[in-house]
Amino acid sequence: MFLLKACPRCVGDLREDSDKYGRFILCLQCGYHKSDSKDTVPEFMPLVSRRGRPRKIVVSE
Repeated sequence: MFLLKACPRCVGDLREDSDKYGRFILCLQCGYHKSDSKDTVPEFMPLVSRRGRPRKIVVSE
């Protein structure tokens, strides 16, 4: 399905498509894409040092 002049970035034409990860919308002019699926990266990933010990998280203010 095509959505003409619906791109939020460049006002170009959007194409709706899907792959094994889910549905997505892709702009034909600028390459903008929007996906329905959530990110596969977990929200919290502990940092591990080279020695295998968890690193301290430093919050800068």
